[in-house]
Amino acid sequence: MTEARDWRQLTLRGNGRALVEASAGTGKTWTIGALYLRLLLETRDGEPPLSPRQIVVATYTNAAADELRRRLRTRLLDTLDLALRGFDAAPDPHHTDLDWLHARWLDRKARIDDTARLQLALAELDLAPVSTLHRLCARILADHPFAAGAAFRMPEMVDSRQLVDALADDLWRVVQSPTPLPPDTERVRAAAHALAKPLVRKDLSALLQGLVAPGVHVPVPEVEEDHWPSEQVAPLRLLAQDDAVLNKKAVLRRLLAQLAELIETKGDPGAWMASEDRGKLADNARNRTGVLKAAVDRPDVIATLDFAAAFAERLQAFQTHRHARFLSAVQAWARTELDRRLATAGQLGFDDLLTTVHAALQPAPDGSRALADALFATWPVALIDEFQDTDPVQYGILDAIYRDNNGAPRGRLVVIGDPKQAIYRFRGGDIHTYERAKAYVAEQDRLTLDVNHRSSADYVEAVNQFYNAVGAQLGAPASRTSIAFEPVKASGRRDATPYRGPESAGEHCLVLHRADPDEDEGGDLDALRSCANRIAILLDPVGGHAIADEALQASDLCVLVPNNWHARRMLELLRERGVPCVQRGRHGVFDDNDVATDLLVVLHAVIHCREPAPLRAALATGLWGTGYQALRALRDDTARWQQEVVRFHRWQRLWRERGVLAVVTALIDEVARAHLDTRDGHRVLTDLRHLGELLQAQEEQADGPESVLKWMQQRLDGAKNGDEDEADATALRIESDARCVQVMTLHGSKGLEFNLVMLPLMWAHRGKQKHNAKGVRTLSAADGTRRVVLDESGRAEVEREEQDERYRVLYVALTRAVHACHVWLDPALDANASDPLASPLALATPQLDTSTLHALAADRIAVVEGWKAPRTTVATPPTRVRTGDEARAWPVLPDTPLPARHSFTTLTARRRAFEADPWAAAGDERDVATVADDLPVTARTPHPDLDSLLGVAGADFGNAVHGILELRAPGQPLAAHRTLMLEQLAKYNVRHRELDADALADRLLPRLQAVLDTRLDGADLRLAALPAHALRAELEFNYALDGASLDRLRAACEQLGHPDLIPARTPVLAGLMNGKIDLVFEHGGRFHVLDWKGNDLGDGSSACLEDYAPDALERKMDATRYRFQALLYTVAVERYLRERLGDAYQRARHLGDCWYLFVRATGLHLPDGRACGIWHHRFDDALLDAVQAALSTVAAQEAA
Repeated sequence: MTEARDWRQLTLRGNGRALVEASAGTGKTWTIGALYLRLLLETRDGEPPLSPRQIVVATYTNAAADELRRRLRTRLLDTLDLALRGFDAAPDPHHTDLDWLHARWLDRKARIDDTARLQLALAELDLAPVSTLHRLCARILADHPFAAGAAFRMPEMVDSRQLVDALADDLWRVVQSPTPLPPDTERVRAAAHALAKPLVRKDLSALLQGLVAPGVHVPVPEVEEDHWPSEQVAPLRLLAQDDAVLNKKAVLRRLLAQLAELIETKGDPGAWMASEDRGKLADNARNRTGVLKAAVDRPDVIATLDFAAAFAERLQAFQTHRHARFLSAVQAWARTELDRRLATAGQLGFDDLLTTVHAALQPAPDGSRALADALFATWPVALIDEFQDTDPVQYGILDAIYRDNNGAPRGRLVVIGDPKQAIYRFRGGDIHTYERAKAYVAEQDRLTLDVNHRSSADYVEAVNQFYNAVGAQLGAPASRTSIAFEPVKASGRRDATPYRGPESAGEHCLVLHRADPDEDEGGDLDALRSCANRIAILLDPVGGHAIADEALQASDLCVLVPNNWHARRMLELLRERGVPCVQRGRHGVFDDNDVATDLLVVLHAVIHCREPAPLRAALATGLWGTGYQALRALRDDTARWQQEVVRFHRWQRLWRERGVLAVVTALIDEVARAHLDTRDGHRVLTDLRHLGELLQAQEEQADGPESVLKWMQQRLDGAKNGDEDEADATALRIESDARCVQVMTLHGSKGLEFNLVMLPLMWAHRGKQKHNAKGVRTLSAADGTRRVVLDESGRAEVEREEQDERYRVLYVALTRAVHACHVWLDPALDANASDPLASPLALATPQLDTSTLHALAADRIAVVEGWKAPRTTVATPPTRVRTGDEARAWPVLPDTPLPARHSFTTLTARRRAFEADPWAAAGDERDVATVADDLPVTARTPHPDLDSLLGVAGADFGNAVHGILELRAPGQPLAAHRTLMLEQLAKYNVRHRELDADALADRLLPRLQAVLDTRLDGADLRLAALPAHALRAELEFNYALDGASLDRLRAACEQLGHPDLIPARTPVLAGLMNGKIDLVFEHGGRFHVLDWKGNDLGDGSSACLEDYAPDALERKMDATRYRFQALLYTVAVERYLRERLGDAYQRARHLGDCWYLFVRATGLHLPDGRACGIWHHRFDDALLDAVQAALSTVAAQEAA
C-alpha cells in the first residue's frame, strides 16, 4: 500500500504507529494542529473523540512546547469562531483544513456537536500534556508515584552538571590520594595509574558528563595481559642487530630492541605504547620498512617481523583494555556517587527524570507493567514533534507506553520529524533511534509533507537544482546513510511579496561566490570580509534590492557561521561598515558578553577601592571607556585621581547600605551618555540593568559582596555549558535587536527563517581531529544503548556519522532562506572524498561551476567569480542611533532602605532561591544537613544510636522531626504517637537508604524519646516531664526594624568580645524581623529558648560521639551561625516578656537560657561522662543590652 496523501487520510485511531516526515518549511507545526483538531472532533470505528487531556503533544525545548500550546489554542479559537459563524460559501479546496470542516459541517448536528467539543477542549487545554518529554516525565512521577516507585512529593529538580563538576574535583583527589580508599574508589585509582598517559584535571568534567549520560555503556574487552613470550626475546635482538637484514638507519632496529627489552622485563605496555614512534612498530614491521631486499623473503625474518607486528597490535589492545577498564570503573563510581548525593539532598537531575521513568516502565517479575498500563489508559494517543532529535531513553519510554505485554502496538504513537534536520548528535540526539522507530511504521501509516510554504517558488526550485547538481544523498560517497534530499514543491504563498534586485536577483536567488585563486583569496577572514561587503551592498538604498515594494532592511538578513568566534568577528566587520547587527541565539547575558566581564572588573574595584590597581583596571574597561593616554594622565593628576577614588569609596558604601543593584544603577547613570552615542549603546545599558537585577537576586542568598562576585565569575566561566532554557532565563531581548542583521551559529538557526541568508563559511565547516578529544565518543547500538568507542574502527565510524551530520547541517542552513541565499565557495580547497573530516560543501564545489550548472539547466543558481566586492558603508546617522531614548539621570535613590521581611535565614544567606520557604521549621538546616568538622579529634567513639540514623539526613528529615516533637501530646510517651511519626515521615518524603518507613520509625522513636527523657541540666529539667501549659511550640515573632544598623550591632559585639557573631550583610534593615522558635518553655519561673537540630555532624558515612561533644558543638554553632540565631530568638523572647510583664520584668528572674538539642546525640555521653548533643548558653547582660539598643536605633541616628 502507498502512504497517505495528506493529513486527512493519516490513520490516527486504533492500534499502531504513524509517521509524519516534514521537510524544512513544509508546515509541520500546522499539520500537528490539524491532526490535533481531528483527534478532538472525529469519531472513528465507534471510538468517541478525545479530550486534550488524553493527547500527549511533546517537543524538544520548553520554549517550543509553550509556542506549540499557544498555536493549538489559536487553532481551537479560530475553529470555534468559524463553527459559531458558519461558512458563507464553500472554501478553496487548497485550504484543506477549511475544506475538511466544511464537509463535516454540512451536517448541522455535527457542527453543533463540534462547537460543544471545541468549547470543552479550550476549557481543558491548560491541563493538556503539551510539553517536553522531560516535563512529561516529571508529570508521570507526580501523578503516578506508587506505580513509578517515586515519592509523594517531587524532589527538587536540578541541573546535575554542577554536581558532576564537583565529582570531577573528587575524582582528581582520588587519583592523587596516597591513602587507602574504599574498594570501589580504589578500583578507580588503580585503573587510572595503569593508563599510558596521566590524567589531566581539566579533561575530567567532560569525561564524567559523557559517562553519566543516560544509556551510555562502556564495553570492557577480555584481554590477557600476563602473556610474555620470552622465547622471542633472542630473535628480536638478533634481528635488531643484523646488518644483513636491516638498513643501518632503520627505525625498526631501535623498536625491535625496545620490544625485546619490554618482553624480557615484563614492563608496562601502556607506557611503551605511549611513545608515538613505538606505536608505529606494527606498520613498520608489516610493511618491512628498512628491510634490505635480500632479506625480505627469509623465513626467519618474516616470522620475527610478523610476531613483532602482531605483538605490537596486542599491546595496543592491552592499552585499549586498560582504558576501557578505567572508564568502566569511573562510570560505576560516578553514577553511584551522583545518585547518593542527589538522594541525600532530596534532589533529582533532569536526566534522572528520564531514566527513573524508563526503569519504572519495565515489566515486573510477574510480567505486569502497572505504570505503562496506567499511562496508556490516560493518554491513548501521542504526537511527538522533532522526533529526529530523540535519544534511545526517550524513545524507550514512549515505546513502552504504546506496546502491550505481548509487544504489540497499542494506541496510536505518531512520530513527527525530518531526518534531514537531525543535527544535535553532540547533545545526545540519535538518528538511529528515528530510523528504528520508522521501521515499525507501515507504509500506509506514513505521511510525507512535500509542499514548501516557507520559501518563494524561485528559491524552492534553486535548492532542488542545487541537490540535483551535487547529489541527493546527505552523506559522503562512502556513507551508509539512507537519508537523502527529497525535491519539494512551492505553495506560492510568498508570490505576493517577491524579492527584486539588479540582474534578476529574485530569480537567480541561490548565489555562489567562488574564490579566485589568482587574486589570493581564501581563508575564514577573507570570506567574512567579503560577506560583510556584500551585505553593505545589499542594504544600500540605491542598489535596488527590495522585498515587495520596500527596500531591503537589515532585519531581512541573517548570517550563519559555524561557531561563536566567527559570529563575533562577523559582528565587528559589519559594524565597521555601519551595518546594524546583533548576535542572535540561545545565549544568556553571561555568554560571551564583554559587558558582564567589564562589570565584574568594576565591581571588584568597588570592593577593593583602597587598592589602585583594581581601580585602574576598572577605568580601563570598555564599559568605563578611559583611554590609555587618559589613564596615564591620571597617574600624574592627583586631584582627578582622588575624585575617582572618592567615587568608588562612595559606591562601596552604597553597596553596603543599598545592595549591588544600587551600584550598578549608579554606574549606568555614569556611563549612559557615552554609550548612547554608540550603535550598541541600548544593548549595553539593557545588559547592565539585567545583570544588576540578577546580582541583586543572588545577593539575597550570598554571604557578602565577595561571594556575589564569585557567583558571577562562576557564571561567566560556566556559561558555555548552560542549557537552552537556562540561557533563555538570563537573556533579555530589546526592541532595537529586531531592526538588525541577525548573526548566529548554524545549529542555533534550526527552526527559524529569514528573508535572505548568508553562508560565508560553509566551505570551511569541516570536522576536527579528536583522538585526544575531551569526553567520550559513542555509537548507537541495536539495543538502544550508546557504546563508548575506544578502538580505531569505532573512532572511524564516529567520524563517518559526524560527517553525515555536517551534510544535514548544510541542508538546514540552505533551507532557512525565504527568498535568497548567498554561499561562499573556495575551489582551491583540497577536499578528498575519502576524508571523513572534509567539509560537505568543499566536496561538492567541483559540481558547482558555471558550465556544470548550465548543463543541468540550473537557472536559479548564479555563480559570482571572486570574493572581492567594493567596500560600502551603509548610510546611517554618524554617531547616534536615535530611537527616542536619551541618556537621563536615574531617579534619586531613597535615603532609607525599603521595608523587607528579615529572618535568621535571610541575614545569613544560607538558602538558595529555588528552595522552599526559608521560614519552614528546618529551613536553616538546608545547607548544613551534614556538617563535618574539619578539625582532628583524638578519639572516635562510635555509638549504635548514631549509626542507626546514618542513612537519612537533610532538611526534610529535620522538618519531620520538628513536626513530631511539635505535635506530640505532652505527658504521653512517643510510642503512643507512632501514627503521627509515620505521617510526618511520609509528609516530608523522608527516605532511608536501606530501610522502609516502618523500620525507620522503629529506629527514630526511641531516639526522640531519649531526647525528651534527658535531664538537660543534669538535675530535674526533663522535657517529657513539663506540662502542656509550660510549652509553646513554633512561637512566631515579628518586631519592627526602623532602619536598625547591623554595623552598630557588629561594632558593639566586637567591643564585648564577639567579633564574628554578626554576619557581614546589608548594614541597614527596615521592615520586620520574623521567625519561629521551635519551643519556648517555662521552668523554674524562667522562659527558655529551645531549638531542635536534626543535622548529621559526621561526614555522612560515619559518626562518633566526639562530633557532638561540647567543644565540637561550640565550633558548629559558630560555623553555622546558630549562635547568632539563638541571640535573635533571645531578643525576641525578651521583647515579648517586657511587653507582657511591663515594669515587673526582670531579666535575671524571667529570662531563661538557650538550649540547642542535636537530637541524634542528645542523651548520649562520652566515655569521660560529658553529655553529647546539648548546647546550653546564656548571653550576658551587656551583650543583650547592646543588641537591644542597636536593633532599636534608626539609620538616621547613625547619620547624625
